[in-house]
Amino acid sequence: MKKLLSITFIALFVCQLSFSASNVENAKKLFKQSWKTKNIELKKKLRKKIIKIAPNTAYGFFCKAWFIGFKKNYAFAIKMYSKAIKILPNFWQAYFNRGISYADLKKYYLAIKDYTKAIQINPRAASAYYNRAGIYFKLEKYYLAIKDFTKAIQINPRDASAYFNRGISYADL
Repeated sequence: MKKLLSITFIALFVCQLSFSASNVENAKKLFKQSWKTKNIELKKKLRKKIIKIAPNTAYGFFCKAWFIGFKKNYAFAIKMYSKAIKILPNFWQAYFNRGISYADLKKYYLAIKDYTKAIQINPRAASAYYNRAGIYFKLEKYYLAIKDFTKAIQINPRDASAYFNRGISYADL
């Protein structure tokens, strides 16, 4: 009887592990979709689904933080993004979004630090260069702003706002 209970417990444990791994993989796929879409309603739908299937994963914490940010509770969003980063240290999107939350709280140097980390992980993240440039501009560090706007343009030459803001930065030098 003890042996049967042990085998049953092991089987349930293995099933739970494979179910969890499957949920994380599904959450990862859904997250990639949600990151790429410009359709905000689809983004919300996908991220709600991620929270439902994998709430305590990096993707689940990211999605919770994202919704919390909509409610302008940036300090709590930062905590959720930090949980995502703790689970998945190379999660550049979590650094990027945490940087947005820091910027919303006017904690500009922390925002710069997170945008820089996002760039280190993903050097093709034009949005991280763009956002960091915006912070440099606010801090009147125009040369650094120009440098980052230029890099954003190199990565995404169709971003008209990067050209415009680089021009404004040149004018303010």
